Amino acid sequence: MASTYASTVLQDAIYTAMKKDTFQSFETRGSVYGALDIATAQTNILLPKSTIQKIKLAESQAEKINVFKKESEGTDVAFACSFSGNGATDRMTLTYEPFVEGFSLSYGDMSANMYTYAEMYQMRFEEKMKSMYKRIDEYVVSILEANYSAGAGDSFTLYNNAFQVPLDEYDLSAQRSALWLNKLKSDIRKNDFSGDNIHVLGDSNLVSVMSAMINQGTGTQTNLGFQFQGVTSNFTNRIVNNNGIYATGFVFEQGAFGIIDWIDPLFRAGKEIGTDEWTSFIEPRYGMTIGVKVKRECADNTSVFSGMTMSADFQESWQFGVMVAVPIAYSSDANTFIYKYELDADNNVLSGSGSY
Repeated sequence: MASTYASTVLQDAIYTAMKKDTFQSFETRGSVYGALDIATAQTNILLPKSTIQKIKLAESQAEKINVFKKESEGTDVAFACSFSGNGATDRMTLTYEPFVEGFSLSYGDMSANMYTYAEMYQMRFEEKMKSMYKRIDEYVVSILEANYSAGAGDSFTLYNNAFQVPLDEYDLSAQRSALWLNKLKSDIRKNDFSGDNIHVLGDSNLVSVMSAMINQGTGTQTNLGFQFQGVTSNFTNRIVNNNGIYATGFVFEQGAFGIIDWIDPLFRAGKEIGTDEWTSFIEPRYGMTIGVKVKRECADNTSVFSGMTMSADFQESWQFGVMVAVPIAYSSDANTFIYKYELDADNNVLSGSGSY
């Protein structure tokens, strides 16, 4: 009976995760997981859905993805028996990062509590899932930080392979014809992308910059909204601005990276030995399959049963976990298709206030 009840509690927590009164909701609010949002949204663009399912359901972690390498440009000018051009393949490595959250609950603790076991479980379950989302969001940002490149863009000064955008190029109070986004689109085209399917993942300060431009008004002589044609965006608090930088954005053609989750087959199969259980569920926000490990045991709880002949309590410990890979579109050279733009706090981008 304990196993069945526990599973019911888990399902109830999943289905009622959004049912909270507003008196409590400010304290238990989640965050904005912009990096995780866009990684999830792009995954089916990066890889076929059938390939993703095979990786997710593999008995062991898929560590390589086979790809074709681009061919070098030819130099021949006439038909001949021997000529330049050799095809090649490669393998892209998948690296997984584990994320595990957990908590314990005692039936004795709930015996004199205004909250029921199920209510407390739901609350703690939600908190742990928000923690996991935040950690994965942060991990996606760390992957972008480690893999952005300069590419062929040259519209702004480079510093550590990040484009430095001076104040006058984005601040409307200083320059009514700020065109940094338009120049960014030129940089994207120099990397052989169309510029019509660009995504910007920015920190929260970038919201104000982009909002000011896009909402400036269609009736003004310096309407700048045209720059946003073919551009989508979202934001996260996990991007940290370097010293002297007002806002930061990672820019890429949609489909540049994605996210793949994997759990050990033991969790998918579901096993129980009375005191221990292995199971899984699909979390509702991003569709990741989460492994669940439950341990049930007798625990001495004299603080709850003070003055009584009983101190043996029934305690359940829950752990939720997943392995995550963030693959980036394959590149055989230094151009990773992800570009970083830093909006400087002044116009002297390498003065010290605009660098780090």
